[in-house]
Amino acid sequence: TDRRKALSAAIASGQALEVFTRWVGAQKGDTRCCENPQRLPQAPLQEGVQASRTGYLTAIDAFDVGLAVHMAGAGRNHPGEAVDPGAGVVLHRKQGERVRAGDLLATLYAGSGERLAAARPHLMQAMRIGDSPVESEGVVVRRVDAEERVEELES
Repeated sequence: TDRRKALSAAIASGQALEVFTRWVGAQKGDTRCCENPQRLPQAPLQEGVQASRTGYLTAIDAFDVGLAVHMAGAGRNHPGEAVDPGAGVVLHRKQGERVRAGDLLATLYAGSGERLAAARPHLMQAMRIGDSPVESEGVVVRRVDAEERVEELES
């Protein structure tokens, strides 16, 4: 589609990185990490989540991924609570892809074994494998502007 072409062009030209860098700077983040991701903090513990069986990755539930990230230490339960900047998840596969039992689907990062253990079931639950392929949904389904007008987008 035209949106995908525009997105690809923005990435290729470096415009997308420039905008992302401004977002990071506006939130008082270290903009040097945008050009050099190795500068980002990394949690000391990591664990891969593997496909339990052969099939198709039919869904990646964003809510469960978010819970996993939260439990790994990247979220707060109370205002002012510390956040582990190295905690999180890296997804290695996309919805709709064929996977084989044992394939690496995601990597979970946490600062302690307790946090890793608390996050693991949420991430495993997020990755759903089925027997039939599924069509991937559009990346952006609607746009909301500053005046809160909603525009439905084609996928």
